[in-house]
Formats: sequence, C-alpha cells, structure tokens
Amino acid sequence: MAFPAAVDRFRRTDVMDFSSNGTDVGANYRLGDFYVTVYIYPSPAVSAAEDLSAAQASLCMAEFEEVKGIISRHPGAKLVEEGAVPSPSARHPRAGLRAVYALDAIGNRAPKPYRSEADLYCYVNGNWQIKFRATAPADVAYVTPLSDLMHALAWPLPPGKAPDADLSR
Repeated sequence: MAFPAAVDRFRRTDVMDFSSNGTDVGANYRLGDFYVTVYIYPSPAVSAAEDLSAAQASLCMAEFEEVKGIISRHPGAKLVEEGAVPSPSARHPRAGLRAVYALDAIGNRAPKPYRSEADLYCYVNGNWQIKFRATAPADVAYVTPLSDLMHALAWPLPPGKAPDADLSR
C-alpha cells in the first residue's frame, strides 16, 4: 500500500514501520486540526481446521474491540455510533466496522470536545487488516474529507493480480 505525500487536501506528516520487514506500517495525514492515521498490517492467521468465515469474523471483532478499548481510554470517551461501514475500495467489497466516539480531550491537546472515529477492514484480499483512525475537534466537519481520503488511497491488490484501471482504488 502506498502512502502518497498528499491525498486530496490532506498532507502526509510521517510514515511509521512497526515491523522489520515492512508488513506492519502506517501513515499520518493532516488537514488543519483534523488528523487521520492509516494502518495496514497482516491479518491474524486462521487454522485450516476452523470454519474460515466464522474464524475471520471472530478475529476481526476481537481486533475491533481492542481498537475501541484504546479510544475509550481518552477523557470523557462516549461511544456515539457503532456498526458496519461500506468499503471505500473496489479492491475489497466487504463492509468494515466503524466506531465513533465523542471525547472531552485527546492526548496533550487543550481540553475541548473531539470526535474520534475508527474504521477497520479485515482480511483485505485475505491477507491484510486496514484501519483508519480519525480525530478532529467536534465542530470540524470531518466525514466528507475522511471519505475522500479513504477513497483516494490505493488498497493492496490480491496476490498475483496486476494493477487494473477498474481496481485503481
């Protein structure tokens, strides 16, 4: 997955490699007071003895609960929306999971109302988890810029698939 220096109106601020082989990476993007981190990392392995679909769903939900737990530790965190979210990529037609929180503060920033959203797409092309974490002051209209960023990034191709104009995003 490529992390371009600019995507729509967003500017990439940094790229992080959490692995020794480049398989667990992320990038931060900023648009004014609106921040988005995009992560891509290997999907958990499922044993051949398990029902593939059920095991993937269970592992995805466990990952989603972990993501929600991280956000819920912020001051005043209150879950305001949770559910399925359509995929922004033609390369992964399955829905993801979304959680949106209202927060009183975030990190070392001045206390004020924030909104934080996490979107998780599991087993993208069978191999990858893609997670978006967006945080903005509550008065910032973030939904459209986030959607634009998510649609603009080119997601990983299935193994052995060459780039195709119909699967550009």
